[in-house]
Amino acid sequence: MLYTKVLAMQYTIPYRQNAHVPFFGQPTSRANFCEEDYIVTGWIAEFANTLTNIAYILYAMQGLRRARALKAPLSSRALYYGLAGVGVCSALFHGLLKYPAQMGDDTSVQVATALVVHRAMIYGRGPDYARIFAAGLASLLALETAYHAINDEQTVHDLTFVVQIAVVALRTRSLIKSRVTAAHDKLMLQRLTVLGAACFGIGYLLWQLDFIYCGALNNTKRQWGLPWGFLLEIHGWWHVLTAAGAFVFISMIDSLTQEHMDLSGAPFVWLSAPLQQPAKQQRLVSVDSMDV
Repeated sequence: MLYTKVLAMQYTIPYRQNAHVPFFGQPTSRANFCEEDYIVTGWIAEFANTLTNIAYILYAMQGLRRARALKAPLSSRALYYGLAGVGVCSALFHGLLKYPAQMGDDTSVQVATALVVHRAMIYGRGPDYARIFAAGLASLLALETAYHAINDEQTVHDLTFVVQIAVVALRTRSLIKSRVTAAHDKLMLQRLTVLGAACFGIGYLLWQLDFIYCGALNNTKRQWGLPWGFLLEIHGWWHVLTAAGAFVFISMIDSLTQEHMDLSGAPFVWLSAPLQQPAKQQRLVSVDSMDV
């Protein structure tokens, strides 16, 4: 209560008693979240959940910035385009709460993951294999997407995602064993793996708490007013944390599958200077230089 009173002394905007009229019509999505719909503006359904998707786009920009500096191939840049696509599609879903936007959000996650699977699995293979693998993966993904959208089911959708994650995890482990020899580099990758997994784990826990304690959270938000209430839009924190976790894992795969492997800190340092073309020898750096 003391903290609430302190906040009340600061500049706040009271929440509206009733929601704005939706500019794009009533929601049609099957999924909805704890944030009150259209409480800030009639243009955006879930205001905080929409804006926090900028995290995916910012991390994607960091990855693309490095990819340009290294003159990386399209298969490398596509990893970060996929991450940005998740941010855009998720923002459209939370902003509109329309069923097509929900399906677009679900599909963007599958596509982004499939791009990582493709990048990981074609390393060391020829262009013909890469094209055949891409065609097969795209066909399977198209079938899953159609089934998911037509039937509005979740089991096959979730199973497809889990299988892709498992493939990436196994392939990453194999690449580390075959390409990383220095003990301190292996330790660095292990710590980054723990960091990325922690981001997803904590994010998922917060997402569940958002559902379980939704009523209490919304009451507290109204006591705090705006913008302080945005701090309790916990699904938005899921966006921020998963964006960081995804960036860690994508950067690991990207680095491990480069022709001249570079395990420098650039993929993990937010404001690092653009790199020059890497030397043919693997760069060795300390774990202390890593940051997300």
